Amino acid sequence: MSVRERVDRDEDVCTEASKITCLYYEAMDRKRDKIGHLYVAVDPTLLWNGNNLQGYDDICKFIQQLPQTDHNIQSVDAQRLPTIEETKDLPEGIIMNVAGTVTMGLTSHGFVHNFVLMREDGKFKTLYRQWTILCTLSIDGGEHILAEKWANIMKERWRDESLLVEKASDCVETIALRANIMRLRTMQKRMNECEERMSELSTGYSSVTSRTSSLHDACERALKNQTHLASMAEQIKANLYYFKQANLIFKKLSSGTKLSVTGQSFTSILSSIDEFLQLLRSHREWKEADVYIEKYEQCLSRAMTCIRASVLNEIEAAAMDVSRRREELSGGEGRKDGSITDEETLTLLYGVFSSRAQSVKSALSVAESRFSGVPEFEAMLSECMQVYFSTRQQLINPILEATLAQLAATQNDSSCTLTRSSSSFLLRVIDDEFRLYRQFFSMEGMDGGMETPGGMSVISSRTERIPPTPSSPSSFFWSETSSFDQFVEGLSRLLYNILRPMVIHNPHLETLTELCAILKVEMVDQRCGLMASMMEGEGMESRGGMNIGRRSFDPRGAFVRVMGELVGDIVERIVYRAEMYAQSDIASYRPSPGDLAYPEKLEMMRSIEEGQKKKTSVSEVVEEERENGEGGRKISTSSISLSTPSAVDLHCLWYPTVRRSVMVLAKLFKYIDMGVFQSIARDILISCCVSLDNASTAISVMPKKSGWSRSLDSILFVIKHLLILREQTAPYRHAAQRSDASLPTRDLSIDFSKMRSSASNLLYDRSKWFELSTNNAFLELLFQVPIQVSEPTGDSRRVIDNRLKQRCNELVSLSNTLLVKELNDFLDLAEKEAVKTGFVYKNVPSIAPKEIQAIGGRSFKNLSTNWPMIRSALNLYIGVNETESILLSPMRSLCISTWTRLHSFVSSYLSEEDQSIAAIPSLSHIHSIIRG
Repeated sequence: MSVRERVDRDEDVCTEASKITCLYYEAMDRKRDKIGHLYVAVDPTLLWNGNNLQGYDDICKFIQQLPQTDHNIQSVDAQRLPTIEETKDLPEGIIMNVAGTVTMGLTSHGFVHNFVLMREDGKFKTLYRQWTILCTLSIDGGEHILAEKWANIMKERWRDESLLVEKASDCVETIALRANIMRLRTMQKRMNECEERMSELSTGYSSVTSRTSSLHDACERALKNQTHLASMAEQIKANLYYFKQANLIFKKLSSGTKLSVTGQSFTSILSSIDEFLQLLRSHREWKEADVYIEKYEQCLSRAMTCIRASVLNEIEAAAMDVSRRREELSGGEGRKDGSITDEETLTLLYGVFSSRAQSVKSALSVAESRFSGVPEFEAMLSECMQVYFSTRQQLINPILEATLAQLAATQNDSSCTLTRSSSSFLLRVIDDEFRLYRQFFSMEGMDGGMETPGGMSVISSRTERIPPTPSSPSSFFWSETSSFDQFVEGLSRLLYNILRPMVIHNPHLETLTELCAILKVEMVDQRCGLMASMMEGEGMESRGGMNIGRRSFDPRGAFVRVMGELVGDIVERIVYRAEMYAQSDIASYRPSPGDLAYPEKLEMMRSIEEGQKKKTSVSEVVEEERENGEGGRKISTSSISLSTPSAVDLHCLWYPTVRRSVMVLAKLFKYIDMGVFQSIARDILISCCVSLDNASTAISVMPKKSGWSRSLDSILFVIKHLLILREQTAPYRHAAQRSDASLPTRDLSIDFSKMRSSASNLLYDRSKWFELSTNNAFLELLFQVPIQVSEPTGDSRRVIDNRLKQRCNELVSLSNTLLVKELNDFLDLAEKEAVKTGFVYKNVPSIAPKEIQAIGGRSFKNLSTNWPMIRSALNLYIGVNETESILLSPMRSLCISTWTRLHSFVSSYLSEEDQSIAAIPSLSHIHSIIRG
């Protein structure tokens, strides 16, 4: 081996020794629980101050018990183990000597550690370790003796101790001590033997004690088992009773003898079936328990069959009894024609059935008290109800049809009277049927109802009906109420079939609205809704009184639904008739000469109103004199006269189509849905506006009688009545804004113009049929959308506003013509000439100062004459200061702007001399006239 290799090997050994030293003393001082990983797993050795410890576990335990240490390494010497022939099979090893100081507790010592390290799993671990703590000895000036000197001193002391032991072995005391030691060892041996004997005796005693206790426990268990078996035998004997009774009960229920379902025997049988089924279902583990449960269910089914047969027999017997008594009454004395009245038949129907109701109700109550939750009971009770309702329907339908037909025949001339009387009669029948129904069937869900003064049961329910699931406890109550609803609906359909043809063929809009009011307000809202709201409050009280789980029921609900359908039919008829009325009586109205007598009619009513005011003022003076004479306070008529409407504004003076439109809308608003009303109102208002336009045209061509133009009369006539319509329909607009129907109404319109133009191009331009370009007429016809559908928005609130705005613009335009038309024409001409190049006003005769003077004079005269006329016309037609000021405001603005243009032109182009010649009126004069 070369020197370089030896040097490299020694450097590797030193590096490994340095790493192991750091790891070992770090674990020794701070991580002793991990120091075991630094020892080999097989037979490591630790020599601690002469104490030899071997084995991995002993070394780890010993190190854990040492006090806390803090090592300070001063020197590390490491060498590889020499390799010889005898040890060449051993793993690679390192001999390491470590010296330094260690602090244990509060004392610091020197130490020398000798390690023998062997490689295990690729790592060096401690195989042998010698740990020696050095004591400090002062020799020659306080120098410290280290490893080799300390070993020599220990060898000399050991040699001295061995000489002392050899000398003392021949001493008498030593011999006596050795004899005592022998006796002590003998006594210790005997003591160990005694302990072994005592342990054996204790084990035997424990074994005997446990076996004796086991025998005692076994005897007690045997006695307990004997007692339990005896009690089980008694229990089995008792339980066999439930199995033996199955056949006996079935024989009793199947026997030919008639068994009273309301008797004590039948009740005890039902109680036994209930008890036995409950017991067997709670002990499904019993042998043949399922078999006998099925047997008892058969007994239950048989009992249900007996109850069903009894109830059906009672209902059938009641129907036969009614038929028999009718025959007896029809064949009795005083019956020449062999017939009886419907009133007598109804008395028989309710009297006979009421006499048999108690037995049916008792039988059903017995079954319900025992088996209210059994599905078979619900099916049986449902079948009984169906038979009951079918029987009642067969008996009462002919009588109702005859009675309603008689009412229709006697009251054929008044459909409103017929509707009111027939509906009242049907409601009385429904109340009687419900009272009889409750006499037959117990309805706990309806017991929270309220009895009205007439004896009719009122049920506290207007809640939304949600059909329950079959497993719900209230599912059967739902089936009961549905059956009664179906029965009442069948009765209500008889009235519906009589009234509907009358509604469909009724041409009178007033009669239709009255019918709608009778059905919707009187019958549904008042007679049904008011009573239902009273019962709803009563139902809330019953729910507060621990009746939370019960449903409530309205016996008139089916009647309300059917009448709701009839009301819908009436509304459809009203819509149709309203559209026809709008076309025939409003849009197509032909006015009489008296209808178009404007403003004569308004002037006459104004004179009447002034006469009334004079009389009122005279009465006020007389009243004041009387008050002064009496010295007391009286109520003056002046306050009454102020609240009295103007004679001009009375609806009798309205144009007939306006009056008809307002009256029709007032009737329809109460009974029609807001969305439908909005559509009808829009059509009626459009028709009314068309009639007003026609009347305006007729007024404009009539001979002039008043002091102003007939065009002004025609425009103010329309504006007046549009303002009346706007005021009268304001409540409807507010109601529409508060509802969903305030959305704009859309009408569909179809446009065929594109299809017509494409077809014409195809026929007239045949040369371009097969041309591959955008001008191909054949492809245009194939691929272009032939029909265009649009949805124009028609809001009824905008109909009057748009027409009123249009007419106000016409009024402003007409006033501009009457007041400053000549002046506007002159200014347009003058301004046109002024923009030309080289303009000199003296060279244009039409705008000479004298011409300006003449035009200004005529215009000022027109303004002075026509402005009071327009104000008086507005006062006569409108009569409201605020509205008049709104209408006059744009007229004033146009007049002032026109005269301002004239002043601006004159001051810009005319000299001062020519301005004095023109002598146009000042703007202050214009303002004084307009504001006056």
